[in-house]
Amino acid sequence: MFFVLAIFVLIITISFIPFTVVSKASNPEASVDQRIVEELQSNDRISVIVNLKETEQGVSISELDNKEKIEERIEEVKENQDNLLDSLSDDVSVSVDEVNNNDNNNKQDEGLVIKHRYSVLNSMYVEVDKETLEELKNMPEVESI
Repeated sequence: MFFVLAIFVLIITISFIPFTVVSKASNPEASVDQRIVEELQSNDRISVIVNLKETEQGVSISELDNKEKIEERIEEVKENQDNLLDSLSDDVSVSVDEVNNNDNNNKQDEGLVIKHRYSVLNSMYVEVDKETLEELKNMPEVESI
């Protein structure tokens, strides 16, 4: 009797695996630091670091042991960043601003202002509004914000 019950439980458990995989794949939402969410309740814009997902075939940081690998990594990161920016909806306007330029009055209408594009880290330092943050967190290329 115990054996039959164990087989029944195993079959039921296995039958739910496809649904679990589908639900995770259909929800690519990136994790967003709770402090960002709280800050956006009182501000229209916020500066954040957007961490992109690593590509499976890419060069990982632990493999950066020679100049060739470093150059390959830099090119890969740039391509990932470009792909992310190209994937933003047409409603999001993008501009570039230097980190040490504190005059952002002319950038207030931009959805995303690039402050810094890291070259080896698969990340970007950007300033965003609430709508752009929401779009970024739902993009499959974004790991965390």
